[in-house]
Amino acid sequence: MTPRFCATVWVALVIATILSVAYAQDEAEWLAAHNAARSDVSVDPLVWNASAAAYALNWVETQTARADCPVLEHSPDSIYGENIAYAPSSNSSPTTVVTNVWVAEKKLWDYNTKTCTGASWKECGHFTQVVWNTTTSVGCASAACVANANFTYYVCEYYPPGNAGGGTVPPY
Repeated sequence: MTPRFCATVWVALVIATILSVAYAQDEAEWLAAHNAARSDVSVDPLVWNASAAAYALNWVETQTARADCPVLEHSPDSIYGENIAYAPSSNSSPTTVVTNVWVAEKKLWDYNTKTCTGASWKECGHFTQVVWNTTTSVGCASAACVANANFTYYVCEYYPPGNAGGGTVPPY
């Protein structure tokens, strides 16, 4: 083995370690934000779903590579329930997106009637997916837009998917 080869392998291992630590931190942050919202409505916590996270990462990479990123577009033909968002890169994180974007929709949710008071059930759709009682796992990913690094694109995939019945079935 040449010194250059050894140095290259060492650098690759360091980068892989850094990325795995960052991924693990994001995983914990995503779960904590989701499970805080679920706890508020007495729904069981979610666990991390590596397959869903890989699916989310693939969609994030597809969307952030677009020249017109950020454009909110759901992935086609998914087996998962999906929440998507984008936010300014400078002041966003998994916690702020889950809490300030998706869970913030709970202000339109009527806990007594278990219905959305907005013009459409879709105005509560992100929130209801986060707290859907039959959803047991989540996988998420985020990345900055390539053409516009001022925005970060966020995707969470939920399994089994919630929001069944077009908003006519209460989430919990």
